[in-house]
Amino acid sequence: MTSPASCLSGDCGAPIYSCRENSPERIVVRAGSFDHSSAMRITANIWTKSARPWSHIDPDSEQLPGNPA
Repeated sequence: MTSPASCLSGDCGAPIYSCRENSPERIVVRAGSFDHSSAMRITANIWTKSARPWSHIDPDSEQLPGNPA
C-alpha cells in the first residue's frame, strides 16, 4: 500500500482530498471542505463490514468491507 498524497488548504492547511498511486481512479474528498454539498453523491462506502445495523448504505454504491487497497 502506498501513502496517500494529500491536497491541503492554502488558507489553513486542512486536508481537502487525498489519493493513492495504486488506485488513481479513487479520490477521497473531505466532506467538510464544501460550503454547499447538496450536489455531492456518495459513490462508495468503506468499512461496511463493521457498519452498524441502523446505518443506511445505498445498495447502488460500491461497498468495501475494509480499507481500500
